[in-house]
Amino acid sequence: MISEVIYSILNGTAAIQAIVGNRIFPNTIPQKVSKPSIIFEVISRVPTNTHGTDGKSKMDDYRVEITIISTTKTVTDQLGTLVRNALDYFTNTIVAGDFVHWVYYNNETDSFNGTAGQDGLYIKQQEYKFSIKQV
Repeated sequence: MISEVIYSILNGTAAIQAIVGNRIFPNTIPQKVSKPSIIFEVISRVPTNTHGTDGKSKMDDYRVEITIISTTKTVTDQLGTLVRNALDYFTNTIVAGDFVHWVYYNNETDSFNGTAGQDGLYIKQQEYKFSIKQV
């Protein structure tokens, strides 16, 4: 599944792991989790016109948003670079039991939420496209 693929790639990247530990979550961050943290969310899933022997599509294309949250812009930017290096052009590899055909970086936005927490939060959102085949 896409969630396991994303988590495995990010959590398996030593430089990301060193900064966020296990604070990589699907869809939302649990309350009172320290920062920095990473959230990933599937925006859309589109089946491709490739069918297995059972007649069902085995390869899907996904749009995924990765959100990086930290109390400093420096750490947010550093994690943004590390996440991009880990995901962009990741190709032809089996991860968490699925074949990752390709991953492409699509776009990025930065923002600051001054009302979150004592000092506010720096937020970086990156969008990626994934093509994954069920093995």
